[in-house]
Amino acid sequence: MKTRLKYISIIFAVLIVTNISCSKFLIEDNKTGATEDVIYTTKSGIDGLLAVSYAYLHGWYGHQGGLYLSEGGSDIWLTGYDNQEKILVDYTGIVPDVVSGMNPAFDEFWELLYAAVNTCNTGIKNVTSISTSVLSESDKNIYIGEFEALRAFYYWHLVETWGPVQINRDPVNSAATVAKRDSEQDVYTFMLADINDAITRLASQTSKTGHINI
Repeated sequence: MKTRLKYISIIFAVLIVTNISCSKFLIEDNKTGATEDVIYTTKSGIDGLLAVSYAYLHGWYGHQGGLYLSEGGSDIWLTGYDNQEKILVDYTGIVPDVVSGMNPAFDEFWELLYAAVNTCNTGIKNVTSISTSVLSESDKNIYIGEFEALRAFYYWHLVETWGPVQINRDPVNSAATVAKRDSEQDVYTFMLADINDAITRLASQTSKTGHINI
């Protein structure tokens, strides 16, 4: 009986300690403070966001997936014997199921380009609301112009590859389970509006290596 009471006491003690430790473990303490509402109110934060917006270009250009998706199947391309993504050239074997791995690059570049669009949307949102004591109106126009030009360029890749695609005009900060395909005409209208506004905003942009100029 004493042994049984001893085991019950030990189990009870363990449960108490476990509950206490778990409650402390779940308390979040952001040591750096580098959240969006903090870092994107600074010039260095906006500069970093713009650099990331350009960086997505490296995911498409210089990689064989982007090359096959953009040029494969056209009259400027001939398929070699050991072509690794031949289905993107002769359009055979393409199936809707991306999980099976039969469609190389499709889901990868879809995610890449929409992540790029979302970064541009985040940049536009934060530059628009940033204090003029941090960025002058002239500088804000230049930043927004670059973000808009990049967003249009990424949407050009999306619409040329998949046709009708969803237009995201604002940052997406939570999981979405419903999507809508906007028409190709709507996508091009959106892109051209971005480009025309970017031309106006970048009128005062001086030549800068690695940045968009008009």
